[in-house]
Amino acid sequence: MKKVQVKNWNDFCPQQLFLYGTYREDGTPNFGLFCWFSYLNAPDLNGEGDGMGVMACIGGEKLTKDLIRKNGVFSANLVTEELLPLADYYGIVGGREHKDKLRFSPTIEKGVVLDVPTIAESPVSMELKVFKEISFDNKCDIYLCKIMGETMREDLTNKDVPFIERFKSVKQVLALQTLANKEGLMRTDEELDKAISEAATAGGYATVEELMGENTKEDYREYYMFEDTIAFLVENAVITVE
Repeated sequence: MKKVQVKNWNDFCPQQLFLYGTYREDGTPNFGLFCWFSYLNAPDLNGEGDGMGVMACIGGEKLTKDLIRKNGVFSANLVTEELLPLADYYGIVGGREHKDKLRFSPTIEKGVVLDVPTIAESPVSMELKVFKEISFDNKCDIYLCKIMGETMREDLTNKDVPFIERFKSVKQVLALQTLANKEGLMRTDEELDKAISEAATAGGYATVEELMGENTKEDYREYYMFEDTIAFLVENAVITVE
């Protein structure tokens, strides 16, 4: 079948959502929502040999990035349908501005290998150690990491159950951006400027810049993308009873 040139994007190559877990200086956990995540063959770090690693891309400046740089370790917890409301909250509430962000919290467990917080409700949690950071001028940074430890829901290890059945039982959530692109939910520059201006006025800020602080326009585009996509899902949800 003929192929045609289209806008550069990943509509049919969606990513999984992960909650990255880090510890603050006072020992309290912090979680942020991310999806630019893939895999690599990591080098030998401490004589344990090569092994599977990940590359995690984080745009903009935020608390999770601050803590990854400081600690050099973090967890990646797979987001499921059950965790989606909490993940959405962690994705739009900044840890720098909201010290009580974790007042809504999952069941937190310590990593089995690294000093990182993991989420008990997540079926797969990886403990990651950064071995290289690559920074770009647009405040986008890539962290190359080695998986130092991993925990998985016990029933997922039962190889007597076909893999496809175990995979389906996870009910993982793919990046909402794919749905946003498909349904035309990404805001244009004009729509984004209007929304930010209205938010500044409603919040009593003197200027848009005061509202935005260290956040970029793309941070707000992502915020509204999550907000609009969640609203779309709620509006179009079909509830079935088995």
